[in-house]
Amino acid sequence: MVLKESTTALYKCRICGYVYSPEKGDEKRAIKGIPFERLPDNWRCPVCYYPKSHFYQIKKG
Repeated sequence: MVLKESTTALYKCRICGYVYSPEKGDEKRAIKGIPFERLPDNWRCPVCYYPKSHFYQIKKG
């Protein structure tokens, strides 16, 4: 059984409130259509520059 990755899950930064949406992506780094879980480990919030570990899921796709 293959589970489909959610491409619509939204994640919010605990520090600044920025919301990562795969549909919008990260314009500063030319990232679009990539689920949060598949972002590189060194990806950081484009607003406050905190790491992925400071994000939490707010909507499940």
